[in-house]
Amino acid sequence: MSPPHSSRTSGSCWPCAWCRPWRMPGSGPWPRSRPSHSWTPPKRGRAISVVVSGLSVATIIGVPASTLLAQHAGWQAAFWAVALITALSAVALLIVLPGGRDTTAAQPHLGTELRSLRVPRLWVAYATTALSVAANFAIFAYLGALLKDVTGISDGLIPLVLGLYGVGALAGLTIGGRNADRAPFTVLLAGMGSFAAVAVVLAVTANSAWAAIPLVVLLGAAEFSVTPAVNARVFSILGETRTLGGAVNIAAFNIGIAAAPIVSGLVINTGLGLAGTAWIGAAFAVTAMGSTLLDRHLTRRHQSVTLEAGLLTATLNRQRATAATH
Repeated sequence: MSPPHSSRTSGSCWPCAWCRPWRMPGSGPWPRSRPSHSWTPPKRGRAISVVVSGLSVATIIGVPASTLLAQHAGWQAAFWAVALITALSAVALLIVLPGGRDTTAAQPHLGTELRSLRVPRLWVAYATTALSVAANFAIFAYLGALLKDVTGISDGLIPLVLGLYGVGALAGLTIGGRNADRAPFTVLLAGMGSFAAVAVVLAVTANSAWAAIPLVVLLGAAEFSVTPAVNARVFSILGETRTLGGAVNIAAFNIGIAAAPIVSGLVINTGLGLAGTAWIGAAFAVTAMGSTLLDRHLTRRHQSVTLEAGLLTATLNRQRATAATH
């Protein structure tokens, strides 16, 4: 890509950088561990959705603000803003987080934590995490450039459209969080299926502002509707041994965030252009649906085996009790 085009494309990445300090509710270790430990399993997905909603607030407020800042004060100003907000976030965490270690709770042991990672369906859930995030960032990393160079939206309106993405994300979190614990697979399949469909339509109609703007809102809603479910799936498999397993899930998020823009960048250079990023997002979403179906199959098989083992144990216990009475 030529330098001028690169500079416009990178303008859509400053919102990503701006959100990093405030994205901790979405991808940092503290929010993942706090709700998962503090809330009972039936409410875990909803708790995660409440905490992750901080990311939506950051998208609604931070994305437009950082884009305007980069447009009028240069990209360096956006980095200075990131540094300032990071410092403020650190101070806030020091104030609100309890100090010391909880000595009443069982402390994690490395051997136990490593054994918790030996469950095959856990790694399928990790794959779903990475793929669902990749679907979003394949498009979002270049969304500002897509809106400007393909859709033809003016620089002044791009922050507003990116803010609307955050509004959709907040709506998606609310819907997904309410259903993630009760029906995680349904939420994942519906969310990723919707995302893929919207992304395909965006790829075809990206040159129309009347189509692109509502589609951006729907992308945010579809993507963030699955965020509580991917976390709920991982923690439901891990059970009470979740320290290392939760960290691996965070790594899966970051793999998706890092890999997707690279893949989309390669596609842009093949001639498909910025609209091609929507096709990549759709492909990642469809692949995430495949890993979700595999996870559901493995989970049902695990539940069947567990049920059969429970019935066999109950039968043997009854037989032993009958023999003892005679």
